[in-house]
Amino acid sequence: MTASDRDTQIMLSQCVFFVDPRAKLSRKELQEWLVELALYQAAKPLNVDEIAASIFTEVLPIHGHENAFRPRWTNDACNRLLKKGRINASPLLADLEESQSFILSTQRRTQLDMVKCRFDNIIKQFETLVERAYKAAVKNNTFSPEQEEAIIRATHLTVQNIFIQNAIRLAALMELPSRKRYFERCFENNHEEIRGYKVLSEQLTSIFGEEDVRVPKISNAIIEILLSEDPIVQQYLTICHHKVLYSYILDIDPSLQKYQSELLKQRIIIFDTNVIIAMMFKKHRRHTVVQNLFEDAQRLNMKFGVFTWTVQEIKYYLDGAKKDLLNYKETFHDQRKFRRIEHIVWELLEIKGPSPHFDIPFLDSYFAAYEPNYWLKEKNIEIYDVIRPNDEDGLIEAESILNEHKLRKYDNKETPKPNALEHDALCLLGVNKLRKNEDANITGPSIWFLTLDMSLASAEREIVRYRKIYSFPCSLRVNDFIEELMAYEAPQMSVEKYYSYISLLVESWIAAVDFDEEINSEELLSSINNPALPVLQILESGDERAEYQIKAFMESHLSQSFLDYSMEQDKHGSVQGLNVVLDQMRKALEREAKQHEFIHYSKRLQEEMERLEQLYSERLSREKQEIMAEIEGLRHRNSQLQDQLLGSINLNKRLKLYLGAVTIIMGASLIGLLILRLLR
Repeated sequence: MTASDRDTQIMLSQCVFFVDPRAKLSRKELQEWLVELALYQAAKPLNVDEIAASIFTEVLPIHGHENAFRPRWTNDACNRLLKKGRINASPLLADLEESQSFILSTQRRTQLDMVKCRFDNIIKQFETLVERAYKAAVKNNTFSPEQEEAIIRATHLTVQNIFIQNAIRLAALMELPSRKRYFERCFENNHEEIRGYKVLSEQLTSIFGEEDVRVPKISNAIIEILLSEDPIVQQYLTICHHKVLYSYILDIDPSLQKYQSELLKQRIIIFDTNVIIAMMFKKHRRHTVVQNLFEDAQRLNMKFGVFTWTVQEIKYYLDGAKKDLLNYKETFHDQRKFRRIEHIVWELLEIKGPSPHFDIPFLDSYFAAYEPNYWLKEKNIEIYDVIRPNDEDGLIEAESILNEHKLRKYDNKETPKPNALEHDALCLLGVNKLRKNEDANITGPSIWFLTLDMSLASAEREIVRYRKIYSFPCSLRVNDFIEELMAYEAPQMSVEKYYSYISLLVESWIAAVDFDEEINSEELLSSINNPALPVLQILESGDERAEYQIKAFMESHLSQSFLDYSMEQDKHGSVQGLNVVLDQMRKALEREAKQHEFIHYSKRLQEEMERLEQLYSERLSREKQEIMAEIEGLRHRNSQLQDQLLGSINLNKRLKLYLGAVTIIMGASLIGLLILRLLR
């Protein structure tokens, strides 16, 4: 292969991050895939169109699930290569096939690193093998050097475009925001590469022809969006990266994650164990994002803290990791254990090489740098003491709430560890205590502190929802909430998602509004409704009906929320007259519905009735014709049966006549015989 081809292959190898991370396609598997493509090039008739067809029909079957990129080994390709008699490759192919079989049957990421040296050597040999095959083909005038260059280039471009096509489709078109983080990471680091991919797609089109359906093409719409200079598009991408990315990476409770960017502007973040561990180890899959979050928060002059129980959990984790590494052979074959410490393994593999042996002195020296108290002090993370409270302080209540959510945090375990559950309960109480000791600002006292733990956040939300609305953890004012959410949301939103949007909006508004001020229900209704109108305008056909349903949902949710809030506040005697506000809101909703919604809805209903009437008449006519045809068929069948019956009657009469004649003849014969006997 030429130098340009190697550069292309290197660039392709670097594209592995575009693949859906659930598929976990490693660099070695990518090389393995390229080897199979090269094998097809050497084995099949070297024709550009046929190679392109074989890539789609035989080598690259894409089904859209997590194993879509798993390479397939085809013995037919090996046999075709050997039967051609070009080269004696049987030992090398057998070695390659054995290595591949070993790789695909073991823990993929671990064993791929363990066989790195051996497999790299095989790849180099096979690349030399393919290069020799090409030279032999050129020498025999199988194809010209220009054709060779075009085939190699086209094959690489084809594979590359398939990576890009599927990656952009998976990352950019997924509705789940948690999947968008991969897309944002790719976009942030590889904007220039995306421009290059568009050029490569054009080159591929020029090789095969624009009308060739086998040519994979990057979605022009997605590319135009990515490369758009429109400030709105760029602002949206920036918002996604800086405000949304971190919250999804950190597993914050779904009820809190949309507020993450606003909460970062406050003073203190309470870190949980999983966040500290991700920050400690560079090979951790969340390290980059957590580190960026930490640096962003530092620039905002924020403070950081952990609880003493969290420090103890980190020590338990490091001790357990050390024990697992001492028994690394067993750990590498235990998927649960390996996942727990895989980021540590990757760092140690770089230090010790692909065949590691861990002993106690080495591990002691390695983990010394991660001693929790020393490491936290270096990062200026304060340790808050947590004193075990009495039952009346709420420990039993906190534990009971956390018990309801234990499956959310402790997956695949029948029961959580008691010390971990107690740690969460104590940390939850510690956060509430710290919040009570802080002065409030305009957004409320409860967002000075942020807990980055799903169990704590969900449990706290349960407490807030039913018992202490005044300490709602996301008590943003309406305008702040709308600005954050509408800037984040994608251009389209389903009705179900919009229900969730309204629900969060109402809860935030109830917690944030100052009821001591004079309330204008018209303005409040407008502040809640107006930001949603652009969303409703781009819903699918029938959006008038959807808007009517959404507003009905709003009215129902507002009623219940106001009722709950009124009952809670009346106990404390701090707010009066909420029923009047609720009546005003209902009247405003009714007026708005009569003016805007019912006209469209009645027209839509009338059209629907006309359509149903026409459909019913057509169906009735069709059924009538079918019934008449069935009646006619029955009549015809009846006439046939009658004819058959008459024929049977006539046949019966004839048989009776024949039988009578035979009887008479036989009687006469007997009489004649008797007369003859008497005469003798």
